[in-house]
Amino acid sequence: MFRENWQRFAVISTLYLATLLIVFQFNIPIFRAINGFYSELFQYPMLFLTALADGILVFMVGTLLFEKDNERYIKFIFSLLLTAVIVNTIKHFFPSQRPPQFFAGQDLFIIGDTFSERSFPSGHSAAIMVLARFFTFRQPLYIAIPILLVCILAALSRAYVGVHFPIDILVGGGIGFFLGDFIFRSGDKYRISNSPRFFRIQTLITYPLAILAGIYFIISESKGYEPIDLMLNTLVLLLALYFVVRFVRMIRAK
Repeated sequence: MFRENWQRFAVISTLYLATLLIVFQFNIPIFRAINGFYSELFQYPMLFLTALADGILVFMVGTLLFEKDNERYIKFIFSLLLTAVIVNTIKHFFPSQRPPQFFAGQDLFIIGDTFSERSFPSGHSAAIMVLARFFTFRQPLYIAIPILLVCILAALSRAYVGVHFPIDILVGGGIGFFLGDFIFRSGDKYRISNSPRFFRIQTLITYPLAILAGIYFIISESKGYEPIDLMLNTLVLLLALYFVVRFVRMIRAK
């Protein structure tokens, strides 16, 4: 089993590094190709996908998916937090221009929020790939592949809406995916309790955090497009209400 996992990891890593080299060489042309594919037909779907990669939504969706599996959930949260720390540390020490600043005065399709700095790496791509790794693990291919493709499309949408270069997306996604994979597989050595008592303590902490995250998202997040804002706010509100109900039930349980 260990040898099989190592071989699989080696193949994936090799493919990733090869892709990284290609994207590094053709970063600008690839960005132009993705961003230049603009169409009103894809405008709203891409805005919705790019919002799904927001760290707050990833946290809330992960809480919904993994809440009943203590080990997977704790490692998911740890991976998400560690990924955020690594990504933002790189952003701080290696500041880079966003496409709107880099292409100032040139034609560029920008949908939604406009940013000018701290482009490398993409935090949205990192967050969504953490979720992708944890969600697709041990899933049948007919489930894992579509989910992975949606997550990859959400990451690529960051170039489509004009806020990240392909190299930002690839490095951010790689950090999230490989870090999540490493932490998840550490379960063979470090086991986390799945006892009802531990689950109760965990949910009494994470449910309020998920509720507060939802409130913050609804208050602060806006893409400037009312249909998308309405859809996202409705989704987040439903998730927050679910966590409220679960939290109340947990409090009342003996």
